[in-house]
Amino acid sequence: MPSLRIHIIRHGETNWNHEKRWQGQLDPPLNERGLQQAQMLARYLQTHPITAIYTSDLQRAYVTAETIGSALDLRPQTDPRLREMHLGVLQGLTIGEIQARYAHELASLRDDWLDHRIEGGENRHMVQTRAYALFEEVAAHEPGPEVVLVAHGGVVRVLLHRLFPGSAAAKQTPIENTSLTTVVRDNGDWQLERLGETPHLTPHTPPHGTIEAQ
Repeated sequence: MPSLRIHIIRHGETNWNHEKRWQGQLDPPLNERGLQQAQMLARYLQTHPITAIYTSDLQRAYVTAETIGSALDLRPQTDPRLREMHLGVLQGLTIGEIQARYAHELASLRDDWLDHRIEGGENRHMVQTRAYALFEEVAAHEPGPEVVLVAHGGVVRVLLHRLFPGSAAAKQTPIENTSLTTVVRDNGDWQLERLGETPHLTPHTPPHGTIEAQ
């Protein structure tokens, strides 16, 4: 099986990110900083041999992908399977509001990380199933050598949980806005080459070690 490098990218910053307001599948736009982050990431990726870009259809992800695509002369392909987790009754609330009004939901999300389904929304297993289906299709059909997926923090996390279930780093490393998480297929096995890094924002960030998929 030929080698393939997939860059899984979280969208740029929105005002709601800055306010620590849970977005879910609501659709706030990138703020000025988010647009700058996307532009810096696009310049960083210009030298990479990227042949395709897939993105969530939510505008914070799509505009990030479109900015990258403009630099690479590629048109992003939208796919709703890359959308953020639907947070039901928690969407649009700050963490303080959630703690005050839905403390039981927050506790259940922490205690049953993968399978608790938020009232009116999804659970992480549902997000993982749809996002990983898209990931497998891309891996099967894209010749590469490099492909970009632009998604959301929750999507990046559940994909890592599926690909590298034994990795504490994959579960705990922060996934910041426009961070790069890169997985590489070599002889049919996936390895984690880069995890939540922002070299376009902090050029001297040291690389993480390679983690093999289980």
